[in-house]
Amino acid sequence: MKGKQIRLLAPDSTDIPAHSHKDKDARWGHRTPSKREQEDASGDANDMFFGYKLHAISDAESDMPIGFFIAPGNRHDSVFFHKLFEEAKEKVLHCVWCKTLADSGYDATRIYKELHENNIMAVIAINGRDQQKIRSPKRSRI
Repeated sequence: MKGKQIRLLAPDSTDIPAHSHKDKDARWGHRTPSKREQEDASGDANDMFFGYKLHAISDAESDMPIGFFIAPGNRHDSVFFHKLFEEAKEKVLHCVWCKTLADSGYDATRIYKELHENNIMAVIAINGRDQQKIRSPKRSRI
């Protein structure tokens, strides 16, 4: 990848089910089913799996993987962003990163800060699970 300019960096993860529940390193984790799986009558909006997660970062334009590693399935994606990002910086010497494209699993203040410090625009889906409902103030009656 030397000499290649990377303009769009993409971190993501996918589940790897364990072949046995006796696997001592595997853990229960959460996966979001694809839209097709969610539309299926048997698909649940929140699926659990027992196994591992493959965490990877790639050049989104060429689909070339830059770095990856495997962790227990119970670890959240955002925890591993720094490690993936550092691996990408080490392996790709001539980078012109303009944007990082990520799903809502990477919507964390520390990730935005790290990208900003490296002059990279964050294009990250907003994680709405923890947002409080915004309520309009009650009108006073006259």
